[in-house]
Parts: sequence; C-alpha cells; structure tokens
Amino acid sequence: MNTVLDGLASNPALPAALLDRLIVLADPVVTPELAARSDLTPAQVRALLAREDPAVVSALLGTGLVAPADVPWSNPSVALVVTAHPDAPPSVCPRTRRTPGVQGPAPGAGPHVAS
Repeated sequence: MNTVLDGLASNPALPAALLDRLIVLADPVVTPELAARSDLTPAQVRALLAREDPAVVSALLGTGLVAPADVPWSNPSVALVVTAHPDAPPSVCPRTRRTPGVQGPAPGAGPHVAS
C-alpha cells in the first residue's frame, strides 16, 4: 500500500487534472478510495466504472454517483454487487440469470438466507 497515493486519493483539494491522472494510474487498493469521493465528474465516474472492479462499483453506488441501472454487466462479480444494492430495480435479477457465470438466488430465498 502506498501511503502517498492513499493521501492523494482522499485529498479534497487535489486538482481535477491530477485526479484524472491518479484514476488512470491507481492500483486496485487505491481505486475504491477514489471511487468513494463525492466530487467526481461524470467522466471520472465512467473511467472508474471501466475498471470493472466490484469494490469500485460498490463505492460508486454508495456515494450515489452511479445508479445500479447504469453499471456495465460484463463482470459477474460486478453484477452481484449491483443486485445486492437496495436501489437495484427488480428487473436486474433476470439479467443476472442470463449473464454467464452469475448464479441468481435460490428460488424462494429472501434477502438473507439462514445458514
């Protein structure tokens, strides 16, 4: 973990051009922290979404900068993050059943399945 990059990722005074560059260069440890920023531009959000990282998608959904319906579904792990989001529309569950490598919930299973 690079503490300098972590500090830059969370610095609210970081100029937009440097934030753009950091998004391009950041490793998987730093990108979720970048995605948790509330000051991202739409272009920065798209650049982070393009990484197809479940942790990044979860952070972006958490900030409200992206809606579940706007997340690309090419990565099965990302699809699972989206379906777990409380604002995911009911129509997304059938999409996961048609996505190779993604298994939907068991029939009759609610949001929490006892183990």
